Amino acid sequence: MDGTFLRPDSTFDRPRLAMLRRRMREDGVRFVVASGNQEAQLLGFFEGEEDGAFILATQPADIRDCLAFYLPKYETVGTASDLTVRRIDKGSIVQREGVDPALVEELVSALEGVMVPVASGHDCVDVIMPGRHKVFGLGVLLEHSGLAWEQVAAFGDSANDVEMLEAAGTGVAMAGSSELALAAADAVAPDNAEDGVLAVLEHWFADQAAPARP
Repeated sequence: MDGTFLRPDSTFDRPRLAMLRRRMREDGVRFVVASGNQEAQLLGFFEGEEDGAFILATQPADIRDCLAFYLPKYETVGTASDLTVRRIDKGSIVQREGVDPALVEELVSALEGVMVPVASGHDCVDVIMPGRHKVFGLGVLLEHSGLAWEQVAAFGDSANDVEMLEAAGTGVAMAGSSELALAAADAVAPDNAEDGVLAVLEHWFADQAAPARP
């Protein structure tokens, strides 16, 4: 979503996407949101199911405000020990001054594979369960639908998109993506500020391209 599909102000051209989705459905093509963002946040854009998140009460107010955008449905807990009986799939670390690559390397060493750190952009490092990346979720969907990775086109911009871009039959990185994402991709789209995903989809489904804009 962020840095790939959404513009910098977290909007997108809804009529333009609606037109493209109609055309895609006619050809039996599915449009799938593969995001590490909380489902409750995605409800503002697409239909879905809600999940929950936890934020420590000791976090500064500006950190809570930052996280609340991506985790609009959350519960405040006193200490990390309050989560010992909860199932946790992912944690997020915020560095307000920007993600330091050295932090990711230190976490890789310290966690020893128990959890996997990956930079997700927007001053965040996600720490996920091993194998619980976007390829895992999409793989479940593909198996259920009887489809193969060769039939998938995927868009991404960050390190947490690398596995997906490599697995897809066509991996498309956004202009300005991380070096890891660009290296994993087969093609490059205009950046998210230029509605790059929609522009590529219009090229692929050219017979119903959006009308020219002034």
